[in-house]
Amino acid sequence: MKNFKFTLLYTFLFALILAGNLNCKGQENKGGLSLHYLVREPQQESKNPPVIIMLHGWGSNEVDLFGLSRNLPEEYLIISARAPFVRPEGGYSWYQLNFENGQLVYDAKEAESSRLLLVKFIDEIVRRYHADSKRVYLLGFSQGAIMSSNMAFIQPEKIHGAILLSGRVMSESLMRISNSESLTNLNVFISHGTQDKVLSLEGARQLKSIFERKAVKLEYHEYNMGHQITEDVLRDLNSWLRKVK
Repeated sequence: MKNFKFTLLYTFLFALILAGNLNCKGQENKGGLSLHYLVREPQQESKNPPVIIMLHGWGSNEVDLFGLSRNLPEEYLIISARAPFVRPEGGYSWYQLNFENGQLVYDAKEAESSRLLLVKFIDEIVRRYHADSKRVYLLGFSQGAIMSSNMAFIQPEKIHGAILLSGRVMSESLMRISNSESLTNLNVFISHGTQDKVLSLEGARQLKSIFERKAVKLEYHEYNMGHQITEDVLRDLNSWLRKVK
């Protein structure tokens, strides 16, 4: 198994090469779904398969995380979604990032717009592929992990679990944390690198603290790595997926 390293900006050339090397079916938005996506259908026959919906990082695209589908359990339907906002320099994002007065700020309205789009997209995927609506997982990296944590905090009833790889919490979602039983029933996997120079380790530890206070079923890992996904992360993630079925 190879180490997978995902930076904030993936070139489209590399993405196209990777897509060509994957023996997986790509599905464009021809059927009227809310987001473009790639799909790996379950490798085991199932009437109502569990589904993992992948959310890439800032400036990337749906191909970015799709290579991980080869290393995830065969019984899962794997969907890799493309964020809705086009970046001027190429790639896509779930919301805009800008520097103002030396500080990085984000567009909270765009983030909420993307979250609502994801709610709709989840329902569309469940209907199209007859997936198990009670076993929907969001797997996000970087900005995609932030989006996944937003969904977990605000509408936990839409998902069974959240896989948060190198992410953090968005301040707006803290003011909207659900008090429903769906949150305490949520399964959460968090991984973060102790050497991450893009999103600090403190952000992951804050996520951990919030989920622990809410009595969420949490598995938390820190790794000696940067802003990336490694073989160790994938090994622990697969072990976690087997436990939370």
